[in-house]
Amino acid sequence: SASGGGIYLEGWAQSSFSLSNVRVSNNTVVSDSYAGAGLQFETGDYSSGEPYSSLAIQNSVLANNTALPLTTGNPWGGGMDIRHGIVTLIGSTFANNLADLGGAISLDGGNSICDLINSTFSGNQAVYYGGGMGNEGTSGGVSSPILTNVTFSDNRAEGGGGMYSAGSDGG
Repeated sequence: SASGGGIYLEGWAQSSFSLSNVRVSNNTVVSDSYAGAGLQFETGDYSSGEPYSSLAIQNSVLANNTALPLTTGNPWGGGMDIRHGIVTLIGSTFANNLADLGGAISLDGGNSICDLINSTFSGNQAVYYGGGMGNEGTSGGVSSPILTNVTFSDNRAEGGGGMYSAGSDGG
């Protein structure tokens, strides 16, 4: 699979998705960019003025998912990749996921929002940045993670073992 090895959700026109008590594990994606080995969430293009879709995940586990490079690119999001969306994660665990960028979660795409509440990131790994979470505000916007009572432990990366955050306001 090129993206969304376990689950692929694509929302347009303010779609709303909800997952509760779900386990997404042992998936592999081979890709040179946005991977989301466990879960890929992709929604409308903010530059067109289209409203974002939302995803709520509660009491779930994303574990042992791996995003591998196809050729020379860098796959994002071992556990989950969020592109141009609004995501709320409550009481969830991300464990032992692997990607080049954002071992557990990659938050990218202009003006994406990820609200993390009472969640744990443990044993995740990124080859380059964001072992637990990689936040890259690309595509002309700034992505925003909001963390409340979140634990990062034993995550590894070249930069930002627990979390790496960088924004871009260029196109």
